[in-house]
Amino acid sequence: MLSRTLWPLPLHLTYDPHSDGPGFHLEMFDAQGETLRAEHRETSDFTFHGTLPPGTARLRWTTDVCVGEPGAHRLAVTGRGHMCVTLGGEEIGSADLAIDLDDDVQAIVRPAEARFDVEMPADTPVRLVVDAVPLLAAGGAIGRFGIGYEPPLPDDDERLRRAVDAARHADVAVVVVGATDDDEAEGFDREHLRLPGRQDELVAAVAAVNPNTVVVLNSGSVYALPWADHVAAILWAGMPGQEAGNVLADVVTGAREPWGTLPTTMPPVDGAVIASVTPVDGVLDYQESRNIGYRGYDANGTSPAFPFGHGLGYTTWAFDSAELTADGQALDVTVRNTGTRTGREVVQVYYRPNEGGVRLVGFAGAIAGPGESVSVPVALDARAAGRWDRDAGMWEPLVGGVLHVGRSITETPLTLPVDRPLGC
Repeated sequence: MLSRTLWPLPLHLTYDPHSDGPGFHLEMFDAQGETLRAEHRETSDFTFHGTLPPGTARLRWTTDVCVGEPGAHRLAVTGRGHMCVTLGGEEIGSADLAIDLDDDVQAIVRPAEARFDVEMPADTPVRLVVDAVPLLAAGGAIGRFGIGYEPPLPDDDERLRRAVDAARHADVAVVVVGATDDDEAEGFDREHLRLPGRQDELVAAVAAVNPNTVVVLNSGSVYALPWADHVAAILWAGMPGQEAGNVLADVVTGAREPWGTLPTTMPPVDGAVIASVTPVDGVLDYQESRNIGYRGYDANGTSPAFPFGHGLGYTTWAFDSAELTADGQALDVTVRNTGTRTGREVVQVYYRPNEGGVRLVGFAGAIAGPGESVSVPVALDARAAGRWDRDAGMWEPLVGGVLHVGRSITETPLTLPVDRPLGC
């Protein structure tokens, strides 16, 4: 189980008896029990941000739940306040849920939870009612409540064994890993760079029985990937959205190019963070100054697992030449597709001034067919290539140093000296 709380009760298992369709009947009452508003909701995750009627003192969610298999199912309620859960006319539990009332962000991203194990029949609708006396933040304006669900499942060891058995007999194994909003959200910091749960163990076990293992990393943050050298490919999906399945299928099967590059740096191991991240006595002194991200790795001479700007496709590229324009505002770069299919490369330009440090000053995409050369104009950013003059209150251009041109911060086959201010 990756999530700190149960996943929301799926819509297809519900039926709103008041609206004649999937979903929930939500009622809002005042302190005297009078109905202030009633509405149909097609989600079991209810977030309120100034939308509750004034005087709301109690909430009630009603739905008929119909599961596909009998046995021990798990229900949960999340939120803040007193929660009472009734199933089939019988109370299955209640709870007083609370977290820090002074933190409105926590009220939204990390609500408290109570779980209840119940026996449920298959293919038989059972009335579920949740009554809540809510505790709301920001003067009663903000709150999040939900109904969670987990079907009967084998334990983690059994699920891991099944995944390995399936991979052993497959031509290609695709393993999707990542994080939930319990690990990536506002209002709290991550304590390590490991994938949550037993996902690292899962990838390693699958890769051990199938050399054609493709890992899809569905995450918006960086992670240490201890199994990276043992899998055939890694696809960083970021936060792909509702078309994720279709896009991933196209990229993994080769129907489309993975035309992106990393906007961050993947660390070599857990704990290898090039930044001050832990306050001492409430103070974070930022000892690294401007050397954060790829600049920090470069300054420290540390090799990342995957550098800023890294990205592969189904073709290969050569960087043939680069020339700085007379006004220093752009760089004309010629790249050549040396592979067998059309692809896209991201031309990246980094500036290393004489005073030290490195910074990305421009990038541009290039699309070319097999064997085709293209000229790519890369506009250079004057601020990225300059320095802030505190006394003058303005950006000061730097002159001198070297431009590095390539496909990532660590792969720059072309260099040329800087003899004029850069950028427009």
